[in-house]
Amino acid sequence: MSPTATGGIVFACTLAGMLIGMWLRNRLPPHHLDNDTQSSVREVNGLIATMTALILGLVTASAQDSFTKVGAAVEHSAADVIALDRLLARFGPETAEIRSTLRRVVDQRIEEIWPAEPGATVTQVGVNAAQELERIGTMVASLEAQTANQQWLKSQALDSTESLLAARWGIFAGQGPAIPNAFLVIITFWLAAAFAGYALFAPRNSTMTGILVVSAFSVACVIFLILELGNPFEGRIAVSGDSMRFALAHLGQ
Repeated sequence: MSPTATGGIVFACTLAGMLIGMWLRNRLPPHHLDNDTQSSVREVNGLIATMTALILGLVTASAQDSFTKVGAAVEHSAADVIALDRLLARFGPETAEIRSTLRRVVDQRIEEIWPAEPGATVTQVGVNAAQELERIGTMVASLEAQTANQQWLKSQALDSTESLLAARWGIFAGQGPAIPNAFLVIITFWLAAAFAGYALFAPRNSTMTGILVVSAFSVACVIFLILELGNPFEGRIAVSGDSMRFALAHLGQ
């Protein structure tokens, strides 16, 4: 399910909790709504709200940290691609085929991860990309170094290839849902319960109703944001491919 749809469901469930609270206020006997009950409900609501805010804050920070690391890994990979190409260029003209293969692989991966056509489906690459990089590494390893300088360049090129492989697996292995489904259900239940408690004793006026609706929308946006950050190559919030496009533009020069 998309982050937008999930956020919409959370918003609907939270509003449902608010409506249930309003409905209960009209149905409960007066002695169930006295000051003592109101005070107890506020304390319980405070506990639920504190737990929810703490957990959502921690999960948001974790999702943001993961998103930032993926972005940094992409930029580091772009730098490694340029470095590998320049090392091969300095080795000699016999690396022309390897450099051409490297450019083709980078071009294909950019099109798969950051398609030029808006709305195109993003292909999550992993094994095939790794196999391509492994083949490039094999081609580099087969180069015959004639001088000490070429031997050093070959060694550095192999290190860059291994670095690209490690970054590739790290980027795609770290992806996944930022919130497990069971955890999301529990958080949604807490939010619905909290808003039911708020609406139970909230003043009956349009201002209070509007505040509750805006608050429900806000917490739904937090869930949406967390899920978006958990999928760094899809959705409205995605890791930029500008660094890889910059690398591609400078390959073969």
